Amino acid sequence: MRHTSKWIPSTDRREKCPADESSMKTRLAFVARPVAFRLGCFAVIALVIGCGLAFRKDASDFLLNRLSFVRHLPESAATRNDVVYVLGGTPDSLKAKFQTASKLVRDGRAARVLVLSQQTLMAFSPALGRNLTADEWAVENLGAFGITADAIEFVAIEEGFFGTWSEAKGLSRVVRERGYRRLILVTSRIHSRRVWESFSHTIEQPETSLFLHLSDEPAHRRHLLPQYVKLLVYRALLF
Repeated sequence: MRHTSKWIPSTDRREKCPADESSMKTRLAFVARPVAFRLGCFAVIALVIGCGLAFRKDASDFLLNRLSFVRHLPESAATRNDVVYVLGGTPDSLKAKFQTASKLVRDGRAARVLVLSQQTLMAFSPALGRNLTADEWAVENLGAFGITADAIEFVAIEEGFFGTWSEAKGLSRVVRERGYRRLILVTSRIHSRRVWESFSHTIEQPETSLFLHLSDEPAHRRHLLPQYVKLLVYRALLF
């Protein structure tokens, strides 16, 4: 039986070039799509973050403005009945307040510094071989700003649930008993509005002038909203 072979037409390899080019373009298109998608996502995320930061700054400015209050002293010399009171706070916060209060005394705007007396222990003193009490620590730090011990007066105030309100109520009794003519409050900026509203509602002597100075403390954004909520709670429950 004679074997017959079937002729199979040969394929010219050059005919595959257009198909290869088309396949390559398709693959590049598939690669380009995820890249473009990712770039688009990054652009959207960047836009959202940018808008969020802008809103955050506007919100921070709004809250800081609502929390801030200042009432400066008139240009007049202090008498022995003019005092500056330092609001409580953390050690770093107190140091900033002490610096502001000390300048007021050195500049002749107040005769002495009133400090909230506290029972807590502070840093260890190598000279004493023990931890300083809060009052000793205050004397040491005020002394570093040029205030002598005899110009410092500690005020014992009963603690309450509303700390600032308790300070204001306690100090109002001290002011009334000692006949202070001018009381200068020193506190941080974000605490100043609540301090002013608390003390202005509780100082009972009509002849006592009340003023407020801000310490040089940074106003951190994370503290603004909690402080604003506290202010609203004070207004709703106390004022």
